[in-house]
Amino acid sequence: MSMIKWVLKKWKSYKYRFVPWLIFNFKNRSMRKELKTQQDCIVHHESAVNSVFEVLTLLNENISPFETQYVQHEKANQLLLRRLGFEVRRQRSAVPAAGRGVVVTRGTVPAGAVCAWYPGTVYLPGDPLLLASIGNQFVFACADGVHVDGRGGGLSGLLFGSCAGRDHMGPYPAADRSWRTELPANPLAVGQFVNNQSPGFPSNVRYQEVDLPAVPYPLRRYLPYAWYRARVPPPMRAVVLVAQRDIRAGEELFANYFTVVHDS
Repeated sequence: MSMIKWVLKKWKSYKYRFVPWLIFNFKNRSMRKELKTQQDCIVHHESAVNSVFEVLTLLNENISPFETQYVQHEKANQLLLRRLGFEVRRQRSAVPAAGRGVVVTRGTVPAGAVCAWYPGTVYLPGDPLLLASIGNQFVFACADGVHVDGRGGGLSGLLFGSCAGRDHMGPYPAADRSWRTELPANPLAVGQFVNNQSPGFPSNVRYQEVDLPAVPYPLRRYLPYAWYRARVPPPMRAVVLVAQRDIRAGEELFANYFTVVHDS
């Protein structure tokens, strides 16, 4: 493959995460047709919020922060398998040259269920994201101009750690930092590794933006989000991935990078 073709192939995928390109092309961003009325949006929004709090509460009540990271990760997987009926992990993607993806390794994800979270630093419109977005394929643009930077390493990782440390409240962490590692304490915080749909690999999950009401500090050690800007009042923006159909063990998750469902 010539250098020009290689560059064009990389750009075709990367442009959906490149902030300047998204800003100038956002008006063309497709919106899912499943949610046809405001009431439909509200129902899906409430379901996603309830799912997030269910997971946060379950992990907080059953996982000790004093155990090793490996033990926490594996115990969390077992808990979520028993409670939710499925397990997802990062594995090599079925798409050639796509690197890793997210695969349902055990159980079945029922249609409509939240099966992954897209973690990261949350930027309000006007926040200085451009520098962190350069060469960064993990920036998710929400419908209202909010962005979630899901890159766990480099400058993005440092910024997340700094923002989470800044908002620390007494003995309680402001956010879960382990999603940046290979062993996230919250096993669902792997949505940034879900690959884009392509010929032969149609989407089976969709992005859902939700605003979380005030999250109690004891639960935040499993919440993989931190505001870039200090002292932003609730709600906290979260992005989750919802199954469009039943997804069985062995199947990889695929989404449409240029599609989003907003909660309003």
